[in-house]
Amino acid sequence: GPAGDKGACQRRGLSDDERPLTPGGRRKTGKAADGLARLLESVDVIACSPLLRARQTADILARRFKNARRVVWAQLKPDAGCDTVIAPLAALSDDATVALVGHEPHLSGVIAALLGCRGLKLELKKAGSCLLSLDKPRRGAAKLVWLLQPKQLRALR
Repeated sequence: GPAGDKGACQRRGLSDDERPLTPGGRRKTGKAADGLARLLESVDVIACSPLLRARQTADILARRFKNARRVVWAQLKPDAGCDTVIAPLAALSDDATVALVGHEPHLSGVIAALLGCRGLKLELKKAGSCLLSLDKPRRGAAKLVWLLQPKQLRALR
């Protein structure tokens, strides 16, 4: 979700890792999560980056999917390699529905890797969502089911 201004947070002595969602960001992310909950019956695992704003976004998502197990993956940090996410995904159950909460452009790179399209340019806005279908997590194994921007998710009723 939308986070505080990087410069303003630095002036308050916060690192980028500690930058929180804004109140508006929490509200918009909550409405987008409501839309996602209308599309998905359940989520088994919510994996998020260790950065504060990603953990806060995962908290919002967890309120909609109460039975989801929460995990923090360093592989979802913005500077991690896109292929590093494949190993922890492969360690999960084959039929698990997994929500990844991270940062751009890293998440788009992860999506492109799973789709097998390294140069693919996606626009995944803050609190946006995409659904991939894959039997085994590996490069090029996924199929794109849908990609929705936060405005589209918030409009779902």
